[in-house]
Amino acid sequence: MSVGRKIGDARRLQRMTQGELATAAGLARNTVSRIERDERSPGVHTARALTAALDMSLSDLYDDPKAPAPDRTGRGTDMQEFFGMYAVALEAAMRVYEARPERADDVRALVEDVLAEHVARGVGEA
Repeated sequence: MSVGRKIGDARRLQRMTQGELATAAGLARNTVSRIERDERSPGVHTARALTAALDMSLSDLYDDPKAPAPDRTGRGTDMQEFFGMYAVALEAAMRVYEARPERADDVRALVEDVLAEHVARGVGEA
């Protein structure tokens, strides 16, 4: 599922209009509309603003829904999930970096946010 579709679905689940989401995220309504239609890919700051307004995490936005659900019974599967999410974060970061190489610090912050979230959940710790 595309990032735009995930944002639109989350917005509708919260019974928000595009205008309400735009206001909550500090964006123009047209920007939200274009992102939801996949005409525009959100940059790091925009993605953070949207996920904060929708009470979701960046990993929710960039997670691969086709990945099988992790088996929480063993440490090995936790590490697989950790490295899987690391790969998702790097993939998302590369898309941002390829579009705007001058945003290297934002790319680094995106990866760090996703990793920090998983470490906070106890996934990927030594």
